[in-house]
Amino acid sequence: MSQALAEASIDVVVNNAAMGSSQKTLAAVDPDSLAQLLDNNVAGAVRVTQASLAGLLRPSAGSRRPLVVNVSSWLGSAALQANGEFAGFGTSYGYRLGKAALNMLTLSLHEEFGAELDVWSVHPGALATGMGRSGASKEPATAASELLRELSEPGGSSPRFFELGSSVPLPW
Repeated sequence: MSQALAEASIDVVVNNAAMGSSQKTLAAVDPDSLAQLLDNNVAGAVRVTQASLAGLLRPSAGSRRPLVVNVSSWLGSAALQANGEFAGFGTSYGYRLGKAALNMLTLSLHEEFGAELDVWSVHPGALATGMGRSGASKEPATAASELLRELSEPGGSSPRFFELGSSVPLPW
């Protein structure tokens, strides 16, 4: 696979992986479980981006500007957390830490490669998945369609952190 990626021209990489955790208090956080979650949710995105980088930096003629999309969450917004937007939400330490780190990955990639590619963090909304909050009603296929719609739009700034479906910018 590494050989195929090394020779490919890649337009878009979507890093979409997440593990949840039930560890909602500091006392409940198991450092080994947290390390595994961060390895999956953050280091996994780093590994995929590293493996895809040569192809991203080798765009095909007539293609869009290369783009890395990190599927994040508004729960990873340090500004929203500091404002108390999610007080009492009950989201795990690991999930919030991982999504905040993914947002920092977006900013770091933009700092290093902003002249050559775009980087986005997107909040897909409250998805009706096994990890989603009770009452979440957005189907994952809807979020995927919204992302495809965003990808078809010309231009756009980078780095971006926004909510799919509304394109409303979110604070980092």
